[in-house]
Amino acid sequence: MNSPRARILLVSLVVVLALAGALLLAATRRRPVVSPPQPITNTVPDGAGTQPAPTTPAPRLPTPQPPPPGWEDRVKVLQDRIANNPKDQSAYAELGAMYITVQRIEDALPPLLRAVDLNPKDATSWFNLAGCYQQMLAFDLYTDALEHCIAARPDWIEPYRTLADVYERIGLAGTTRAIPLLREAHRRAPEDLPTLVALSSSLLRTGEDKTRNEGKRLVDEAYRLAPHEPVILSLMAYRAFLEDDFAAAEKYALEGLTLAPDSVELHMMMADIIKTGEQHDQREAIPHLQVIIQLQPTRHDAYLMLAQVFRRLNDDEKARTVLERLLTIVPSASEEVYRMLAEIYQAKGDAAKAKTFHDQAESRRVVGERLRTLQATTLANPKDVPAATALANEYFKQGGDLAGIMVLKEAAKASPSDPRPFLELEKYYRAHGRTRLADDAHAAARRRGAP
Repeated sequence: MNSPRARILLVSLVVVLALAGALLLAATRRRPVVSPPQPITNTVPDGAGTQPAPTTPAPRLPTPQPPPPGWEDRVKVLQDRIANNPKDQSAYAELGAMYITVQRIEDALPPLLRAVDLNPKDATSWFNLAGCYQQMLAFDLYTDALEHCIAARPDWIEPYRTLADVYERIGLAGTTRAIPLLREAHRRAPEDLPTLVALSSSLLRTGEDKTRNEGKRLVDEAYRLAPHEPVILSLMAYRAFLEDDFAAAEKYALEGLTLAPDSVELHMMMADIIKTGEQHDQREAIPHLQVIIQLQPTRHDAYLMLAQVFRRLNDDEKARTVLERLLTIVPSASEEVYRMLAEIYQAKGDAAKAKTFHDQAESRRVVGERLRTLQATTLANPKDVPAATALANEYFKQGGDLAGIMVLKEAAKASPSDPRPFLELEKYYRAHGRTRLADDAHAAARRRGAP
């Protein structure tokens, strides 16, 4: 995967072991009481390759908001209502939302849980629960809450996009989970720009002609609706890039940068264009990559591309500095980082360091191959519970807890009479001290015939 083209075309195979990024545009027109939950950035797994393609947005956390005036008085009123009527569902829902507004997440959980217990169709409280779980890093509960939200209110499209983003980032993209969710959101709101952007981006990154052509059509539709949105200009640039039309790709990327000069995605697009095309000096990519690193210091693929550019310019020392700086920020880097360092130290005549980095690269290659093989087997046959279990355990071993949990849940859905996915979930939850979830998983396994 040395070329940027390979990096982009194969990005759908990347399995990110923790959530990253936010929605592809600002939210839909309909909002819950609080802002949508934003997944947290983490690192790339061993052997997993690079970060998402240039059209994937930079991760960002919700901006803290000042408490609304009089919120304490309103909390007292709601508490009094609950004391007078312990089944006042709307009071629980509003109280939980109020606590989220003032960032008292632990206080928000009990009233929100009571709100959905009294009314399982309260989609807003489910969404707000997802926001709580996200901030608590309880991502398995986060996805459960989003699924409940969709079931409670199928016409609300924002949860579809949010859940699709989760699936895509743990390797369940393509036609398995993410794209069907986005297609359903698009069916319900054909002109919703965030959905158009999310769906077209996912389709373009599948690497398959049929889905990619569908993505191109949707990009054109998004451009017709909003020709001056930077994220849509980024998609137009990416589409042209895939067609080797570097001049058009540069035109859209530069137009987007005039509107959003701090756009990480557009700077990445320009760096890709410069590095891949023949109309630029390679040095012109360096300022774009430096801007990305300044704005997003853990952006793995920006460091990697910067090192590649320095190597093309025969400046191995600068490439080494960039790669070793990356390792201090993201110790679990991709195979290519270690392989490049091995080559650099070999050229310097330092055989010992070259061997150390070569061995680390090989270790990541083996892990990556194992993950990809298990993932392909599981995707080809979702009912293959032993393969799903092996994949989940590999994720757990590599620190990808959410990915492992989601794989087991998918296996449970595909094989509704098999208790083994829930037994594996029980084992995981007990090992991590999550007794209630372990008991729930055990009960589910018993219902499927486990002793």
